[in-house]
Amino acid sequence: MAKRFLSAEEAADVLMMSDSDLSADESFEDSGSDFVPGASSDSDGSSDEELHDEPRRGRMELPGCSRGNAGTARSVVALPDPAPAQRPIAGVSATQAVAMPEPGSDWTSPNMVQPVLPQFSGNPGILVDTTNFEPINFFQLFIDDGFLEFIVQQSNLYAEQYFQGLGAELLPSARARKWTPTSLPEMRKFWGLTLQMGIVQKPSIASYWSKKSTQTTPIFPATMSRDRYLLLLRYLHYNDNANALPRDHPDHDRLYKLRPLLDHLMARFEELYTPGQNLSVDESLLLYKGRLVFKQYLPSKRARYGIKLYKLCESSSGYMYRFRVYTGKDSQLAPPDCPPPSPPLKK
Repeated sequence: MAKRFLSAEEAADVLMMSDSDLSADESFEDSGSDFVPGASSDSDGSSDEELHDEPRRGRMELPGCSRGNAGTARSVVALPDPAPAQRPIAGVSATQAVAMPEPGSDWTSPNMVQPVLPQFSGNPGILVDTTNFEPINFFQLFIDDGFLEFIVQQSNLYAEQYFQGLGAELLPSARARKWTPTSLPEMRKFWGLTLQMGIVQKPSIASYWSKKSTQTTPIFPATMSRDRYLLLLRYLHYNDNANALPRDHPDHDRLYKLRPLLDHLMARFEELYTPGQNLSVDESLLLYKGRLVFKQYLPSKRARYGIKLYKLCESSSGYMYRFRVYTGKDSQLAPPDCPPPSPPLKK
């Protein structure tokens, strides 16, 4: 019996036919062959197992045809061999094979090319002459008398606003009534004692003025009385409350009362030092356990609870060149030369 091979067009037509149409279609049989549906022959030298393995060699069985059932046709259709340019590559799907570039092209894999970095032209180091500097001179580079005078004005203004806001039925405490306007020399002493508290650590502020022989620290009572220090700490201020925006305002700044201090330090950090080529961007945590809406909990940090800062520091020295205080996920950032954020999409 001679096998009949169909072309690609005839094979597509046969695949679209049902089982009943397939057995009754006369065009499926060749007029010049002795093919009998349902019969098998070994005249071509091929065994039944070989016919069963034909699809593995690029041929396919017609659907609905089974071996050994009378009245059911079985045929082997030879599919055309794909062109050499369209043959799939081992390990690559057909879709990927089409998208692959031709050998010798200029295409490269992403992130596989070493980026070209611009030449570093900075001159890192301190931008001021620090010859014969004392420790107080380094402190004055960041907190100078001009900024201390600004703090004096804001503190006196806040104390005045506080007493004006009290009615006749709300009298200040006996200690608050002892307030007198402060001055620049007194503000220098206040900052000096505050920094000294970071070196000599005690459990409370009042203990620095303790007269016990085992706890006394003579520099504190010799510089300022305890009540005066607590008054300065009570009315210490950095910004005018009269210009503060309400909390429900879209431009409300949660750090409004500290904004002049933060902006002043940021500007001085950039003006006094030029960092090197290698910088590090990381987050830090300032220990704080009081009530604060943007207080963070970071178990990986040593402090764990506090105020989170984003810092840009020099890798070699650790000098903090820029910083930003994180005030919550709803805070708005307005970096210079940055386009405004797009409005949210309407649902």
